[in-house]
Amino acid sequence: MIIKSLTGSSIHATLIEARRLFGDDVVLLESVPPGDGRPARITIMLDKLLPVSNDVAPARIKKQPAMVQDVSLPVLVESEGSPSPVLSGGFGYGLKAAMQPSSGEGAAIPPESFSEKDVSGNATRTTNRNISARSGARDRIFSKNTPAIEALPSLKPLEDRISSRLDDLQARLTLFEERLANAFIGASQPWMTHTLYGALLAAGLKTSTLTRLFTNVWKLGYDRDDDLSKLRWAIARELCGMLNFGRRRLRKGVHVFIGPSGAGKTSLQIKLSIDQRFFGRHDAAVIVIAPENDADLPYQCPVDLYRRFELAVQMVHNSEEMDGALSRIEPFSHVLIDTPPMPMRPDKRRPFLSRMRHITQGIAPLQVHLVMNTARVLDEFDTAFLESLPLCPDTLALTHLDETHQIGRVAECLMSLKLPVQFTSDGPNVRENIDGFSATWLVEQLLDMQIVTRNDGLAWSML
Repeated sequence: MIIKSLTGSSIHATLIEARRLFGDDVVLLESVPPGDGRPARITIMLDKLLPVSNDVAPARIKKQPAMVQDVSLPVLVESEGSPSPVLSGGFGYGLKAAMQPSSGEGAAIPPESFSEKDVSGNATRTTNRNISARSGARDRIFSKNTPAIEALPSLKPLEDRISSRLDDLQARLTLFEERLANAFIGASQPWMTHTLYGALLAAGLKTSTLTRLFTNVWKLGYDRDDDLSKLRWAIARELCGMLNFGRRRLRKGVHVFIGPSGAGKTSLQIKLSIDQRFFGRHDAAVIVIAPENDADLPYQCPVDLYRRFELAVQMVHNSEEMDGALSRIEPFSHVLIDTPPMPMRPDKRRPFLSRMRHITQGIAPLQVHLVMNTARVLDEFDTAFLESLPLCPDTLALTHLDETHQIGRVAECLMSLKLPVQFTSDGPNVRENIDGFSATWLVEQLLDMQIVTRNDGLAWSML
């Protein structure tokens, strides 16, 4: 791109003359009208200098009282008798025709020389330059000797790489949206100001779960302006469906209970052993697996506690002792295996459960129950957690429900694990505070409503 400044009698006439000299593709960048004895001036931009037509009048330098030459701008030369200027020096290499010398009084300065003037207009030095030799190089981007451009290689590898990067970016954006959905309420959610939405959000349900829940209700034909009681029942039915993962029948055989410290495994097994609603009148025996190293773990041996409730109990350390203990309690219909506290750190949890699996291998049928304290943090219990367990649980057991402040967090944990719940415990009373699990009961706690009605001992439930 080349930028030139030209002067003339008026802006319009100067622009017309510039287009006659350089073509119609010139771009007007700046214009200054005449005034106070100054000619009009315009600044134009063009791609390259074009040869000037032969009918341009020869140029003659006029003395200007205060002209300062700038290395980045051309010297302004005005043609006598014509409002259009001719440029010399700097950007003037392409104006051969306009700069050719002519005979007579109006002869222009030869293109081989440039005159520099001081402020008063007197010539100070004439510098010879071979303009003709350089003008051709200025008019061309590539020289005549530039080799031909070879054919470009195939762009398919580059396209494949870009496509792969875009796929990776899309996957990361999808993951980001999923995580963001659990932290913010979307502006597009039409139910977010509804009373039930706010109540369930305060109970601990995530916004992603609420979005799915209310979307399902809307698809069933319900609207946020419907009767509150009617809408509450519709939401209760949807929640029951989201929390109902079935129930596995409590079989005879061996039951292993695993869980972190403070989960309440020992208390739960004592309640199961003495409550006839679960094992009937059949007797239950308990086997306690000792920790691998008693000095490494502050562990209170529960053997005396089991004996306090007159339960048959034995302690084992390895698989050989387990075989002997099982042969001694063969007459019992149900065998409960109590394990040491399970570490929550992955690097220690896996070796611990691998040892439990080795000690209990060969026992069939074997049911594994994961015991969770609902009053503690439940965020670590998800699908990835289950996949990392060498001893995979078959069912869940929920304890300390009476100490849980946000029952919605329990519901979120159950929907994440997708395992049936076999037992629940909601208090320290050994003979009373234990029950089976019902999704209906959990929905009642979430919506503060009574779904199950009892008349003369008959119970009706949504499930």
